[in-house]
Amino acid sequence: MTISVCMATYNGERYVAQQITSILDQIGPDDELIISDDASSDSTVDIIDALGDPRIRLYRNTTNVGIIRNFDQALRFCQGDTIFLSDQDDIWRHDRIKKTMDIFRKYPSVTLILADVDLIDLEGHFLHTKYLNLPSGMGNGLFRAFRNIIKNRYHGCAIAIRKTTLDYILPIPHDVPMHDMWIGILNDLYGKTYYIGEPLINYRRHERNVTTGRRAQFKQIFTWRIAIIKSVFLHVSMRASV
Repeated sequence: MTISVCMATYNGERYVAQQITSILDQIGPDDELIISDDASSDSTVDIIDALGDPRIRLYRNTTNVGIIRNFDQALRFCQGDTIFLSDQDDIWRHDRIKKTMDIFRKYPSVTLILADVDLIDLEGHFLHTKYLNLPSGMGNGLFRAFRNIIKNRYHGCAIAIRKTTLDYILPIPHDVPMHDMWIGILNDLYGKTYYIGEPLINYRRHERNVTTGRRAQFKQIFTWRIAIIKSVFLHVSMRASV
């Protein structure tokens, strides 16, 4: 199975080279790293170009479209049989791809794999082990989808999917809280998830994260939940009518 790693970048000059290196060290000559840059104003693009690796396919937005549209766009460029989502500022463990691909090969019915992560700070110091606290094993269904509407358990940086899931994931509605929440809920409804309880990523938290760790206000949370319930309902209804 060929591999596409899907990364959305925006002003990530400080950490992007380290993250890209941790990815390229694990993928083969026929695999690819898709990077969609959202009109960065720093040296992010120059750093990526300077790496000079033929497996990198860089696409540049002329204007900033936001993280959800940027990931939607990046996913459409992916050609691999398996797609790994990636943030621009984490560090992948050396065996993330191998352990994930082993699960995909062992369980053909699994369409999404979510691994646990260790939390690190801007200098790479460990803050929290097994941050997601995932129980290993498989699951799916309406209950899981509803649970993830209430509290999202899917972190995009820790997700890998089969390319076939794009048939029901795309397009990602622009008014949902985050792309990873949408992907997880739709996979609960149409696919099957496998949780890897072992951390396979050093997940970096710092003041310039594109996705903040701060909890939103209740009004915003309520608005987001209404938006995603509406989007999921419309999506399911449209698929049922086809």
